[in-house]
Amino acid sequence: VTSASEGELQSLLTAEEKRYAAVGQQWTQFLLRSLDAADERQRLIAALRVLDGGSAPRTGSPASGAGLPTLEQLSRAAAVRDAVRAGTHDPATLALAAATCRPTPYETCDRRALLERWTVADPADAAAWLALAGDVESKDPARAQRLFEQAIGALSFSDSVWENALRALYGAYRRAYPDGAGDIALMWAMGMASASIDSGGLGFASRQCSEAAVRTPGRRADCRKLAETIGRSSTTQLTLRFAHAIGVHAGVDAELLARWKADMDLNMKVADRLPPVPNAQSREAIQHWGDDLVSVGEIEAQRRLMRRPPPEVGRW
Repeated sequence: VTSASEGELQSLLTAEEKRYAAVGQQWTQFLLRSLDAADERQRLIAALRVLDGGSAPRTGSPASGAGLPTLEQLSRAAAVRDAVRAGTHDPATLALAAATCRPTPYETCDRRALLERWTVADPADAAAWLALAGDVESKDPARAQRLFEQAIGALSFSDSVWENALRALYGAYRRAYPDGAGDIALMWAMGMASASIDSGGLGFASRQCSEAAVRTPGRRADCRKLAETIGRSSTTQLTLRFAHAIGVHAGVDAELLARWKADMDLNMKVADRLPPVPNAQSREAIQHWGDDLVSVGEIEAQRRLMRRPPPEVGRW
């Protein structure tokens, strides 16, 4: 890589600032239009981001209020959020609604009811039972144990809250603006999607399947089954790492653990394949990575990234 001169570097930085400002305005409009999207997950996540204050870095001076949603837009977003939460019957939307239900003095939502509806909508999903178990554990540990048993018997584990939020943001943005700055949109969307992650269910399961807990008669086999279900269903690094951690305690087959570990280790190589260099090759590589994330999931996207040659960073 050849370093740019001080003047060239300043010119690049100025061009990037202008690019970010232009995309910020486009992103804000995208979120507002998404309040009327056909996809209810897109409506929900857009409403939450508008209520957060717009979510794209502000353009203009703080005093001007540039980029901030109006009171009318905030009211509209709150109505959309509440309507999706109350009306959805879709398991993935219920999972996202529960994960983002965080009551404050300015917002009321019933997380427990959303989790209960999720278990009814998809009783074969261990993630639903574990999330509900984690929610009731402190007040009703006996029920939490019964819910844990339901999770053991479940056939799958959905780890798609982060990915569904990313699809509702980056994926929808790319469809609306195929020639837009996907690299910037991906960075913003990933940060916002990460705010939707709810690890309460995994936290509960980790306590049930800790190194000490698996010494309880019968628990080792239960936790091995749960680890295998989670690992088999995983599309994200977060849940694959969790499956591996409890799988080690629970005696999951060494060959299977090694395959999981190989996918986990790819995560350490992603940054080398996506250098944050302000040139067309780097931007295209980041955008391609984002397209794979929303189409095939994080783990398969990493495999594909490793099969592609790294971008030429050239002079900067």
